[in-house]
Amino acid sequence: GVGKTTTSAALGIAGAMLARRTLVLTIDPARRLAEAMGIPAASREPVTIDPARFGGAARAPVDAWMLSPSVVFENLVRRLAPDEERAKVILSSRLYGHLTEVVAGMQEYTAAEALYTLSSSGKYDLIVLDTPPSRNALAFLEAPRKLSMFLDERVLALFLPGAEKRGFMYGSAATVVRNVFVKVLGETFWAELQEFLLRFSGMFDPMRSHAGSVRDLLRSNATS
Repeated sequence: GVGKTTTSAALGIAGAMLARRTLVLTIDPARRLAEAMGIPAASREPVTIDPARFGGAARAPVDAWMLSPSVVFENLVRRLAPDEERAKVILSSRLYGHLTEVVAGMQEYTAAEALYTLSSSGKYDLIVLDTPPSRNALAFLEAPRKLSMFLDERVLALFLPGAEKRGFMYGSAATVVRNVFVKVLGETFWAELQEFLLRFSGMFDPMRSHAGSVRDLLRSNATS
């Protein structure tokens, strides 16, 4: 209610008036940006706004997108999976179906992933982020660092098959992790989780690299 969306839309239009190819990207779950700029709330990619809305003042196109975490993550899986079969297995997994809803910080991570993809595409000169309320905005800024820590192979390897048979200290830690998960959620869930992460193995390095690139972008002189 302090004018974030209004300011974001105004900055986007100002960029277009200066002939800069502009994208206004919202990571706010509220639908105000979609309403303000006349775009569908459920689009799977950025939508170009009708220039007539700006009264002929825009000298470059303005796109806007109300971010959908599920769409971003699905595109990420399809892009990073070694083949379409692996992508289909991951996307059809029962665990994947709940991933974007239950994993803390998933919305912030997918926003960072979308920012990486769109900023590195070369399509835009200016990207304006319409953030959620301040606490969530700070979570977005922290998401790349937290994701890089989580995607450390040494951490994720604790959940993969055979982890208990590694060196004494590592094997002991993996055994504790397994016992806790099995006791709380059951053997079936633990097996599904291991299979899911195994399917994802090989994709974590690019995801970690993207997160690092976004962190560098947010801290660079190109960002304000």
